[in-house]
Amino acid sequence: MIDIHKQALDSSQIVLHEFKSRYNRNSNIIYGFVEGKEDPCFYRGFIENNIPSSWKVEIWPSGSKSNVYLIYSKLDWKYFNRNQVLFFVDRDLSDFVNEEKYIKAKNIYITDNYSIENDIVTKNTCDRILREICGFHELKYDESDAILNLFESQLDIFQTTLIPIMSSIIHWRKNNIKASLNNIQMKHIFTIKEGVISVENHHKDNIIYAHERCNITSINESAINIISDAFNRNNNHKKFTRGKYLLWFLIEFCISIHRDYTSIKAISITTQPKMTVNLSQSNGIVQIAPRCKIPSSLKQFLEHKISKYIKSE
Repeated sequence: MIDIHKQALDSSQIVLHEFKSRYNRNSNIIYGFVEGKEDPCFYRGFIENNIPSSWKVEIWPSGSKSNVYLIYSKLDWKYFNRNQVLFFVDRDLSDFVNEEKYIKAKNIYITDNYSIENDIVTKNTCDRILREICGFHELKYDESDAILNLFESQLDIFQTTLIPIMSSIIHWRKNNIKASLNNIQMKHIFTIKEGVISVENHHKDNIIYAHERCNITSINESAINIISDAFNRNNNHKKFTRGKYLLWFLIEFCISIHRDYTSIKAISITTQPKMTVNLSQSNGIVQIAPRCKIPSSLKQFLEHKISKYIKSE
């Protein structure tokens, strides 16, 4: 545990040192700190759409949420401009878990839902992927409406099925049980054919699967069931399902539509559309990020902070 904290500290110090060496208070640059190495795929484009064409964006992945906040706390805000230096973190499951209390500041953006991915796995994003990546340029809009309605209904099944797994994760967080969530693989639980999702396991099986994959031997099923009731309330499962799981669904859904198009009644195209680029789980984020609408709360955050900085220049 000490080694993990030391690595996190070292990582944040390296990022902080590089940032301080490059920072220019009076430059046409917006600086940002994010959690993961894939986060700049989303945030950089969103920021660039809010600055003049001659301006620059520099974003540092910090390695974790705690590192982002640590870097924030290490900066002397008498010197650094709060409208120029911005921070972006995921809400995660903080609404359900008594996590460490983090700093609240006007230049820290917290996602509305579990993560930024939750806001971009939408019908609009799906439509753009199908048309621009999967080659469905000639898909009639009535047909795409049917496909996107299918996407929405299958996404609901996907999120509902994951309630016991997400509830297990909440239980682990509440009790400080360490787990590598990447070990829980969606391909072991779901298959998607012709845009229709099939569930391999039942409720109890998914709880067992999640614990086995994360090497957690003790299962407190009664506690998990209580959490499930709360997680299912007020559509929380639509807001707080892990974003990376949702991305998996979006990519697999689009791949299945392209692969199985001849078996889908809603599609009248007879020649297989040609993929403009390969779409897979390994490159999905890079392909999807430029095709996302910016969440309204993030748009307001960026417009407010960046416009203040631009006016001050």
